[in-house]
Amino acid sequence: MEKVVVQKAGKLAKVMQSALPTLKYNDALKLLRQKDVKVNGVRVKENVDVVAGDVLEIYAPQSMLTKPLPTLEIVFENKDICVVNKPKGVEVEGVYSLTDAVQKVHAQAVAVHRLDRNTKGLVIFAKNATAEKELIQAFVNHTIEKHYVALCENPFSKKHEVCKAYWFKDEKAGRVFIDSKPKKGWVPITTEYTVIQKFGTQTMVEIILHTGKTHQIRAHMAYLGHPLVGDGKYGKGKRNETQALLAYKLVFTFAKTSPLAYMNGTTVELEDISFA
Repeated sequence: MEKVVVQKAGKLAKVMQSALPTLKYNDALKLLRQKDVKVNGVRVKENVDVVAGDVLEIYAPQSMLTKPLPTLEIVFENKDICVVNKPKGVEVEGVYSLTDAVQKVHAQAVAVHRLDRNTKGLVIFAKNATAEKELIQAFVNHTIEKHYVALCENPFSKKHEVCKAYWFKDEKAGRVFIDSKPKKGWVPITTEYTVIQKFGTQTMVEIILHTGKTHQIRAHMAYLGHPLVGDGKYGKGKRNETQALLAYKLVFTFAKTSPLAYMNGTTVELEDISFA
């Protein structure tokens, strides 16, 4: 039995689904029909309105409240780190996340950077506290190269370019903005691209992130007139589409005095360049 205190008024089935992220809406309705839900101690069978403070008791089978962990594909591993190929549609952290899957194998593993939910590709996990500290410092110093492949709209006028701009995150809007001029509160960013191949009006490019900000590639490329194919937030993609972006290669460099300096020059790369 799951006990839930309602935080926001709404229809009971929707509130149940919001409180139990793995519960499907149709399953919530099924539980109501079976009288497996109590509101303030009283069994209900209809999708009634509930208000903040109401107490729900949900008698759901475990099969409705769980889902399989993401498929775990470890691409590289040594005593300090493991690098995992994150599937599209999976969060790095959270409930039933990539971290949950990795910690089934390495209980103390911690993700040291992030990818968007709908971006596929390489994520680094530290297997111990020393590695975590050294990896975070390397990211701060921008000595770990992060290479991406993206399919963008429109032909590029230049084969290669290092693009500098300014980045701002609007927390309320849930998106970021790019401008060429500095403004108060805006952060400088650098995105480097190289054209790989043209496909009619679309172009495949390799991108190196010299700074790693939320949605940097998606927003910066859109600002340059080359939104990622399928990007519904910054481009022309439909709401349920996902951007054509793959984090495909990492190159490691640490300070000479770092315990991880033995990894200097190590490259981890995906052989299959696929956005699916």
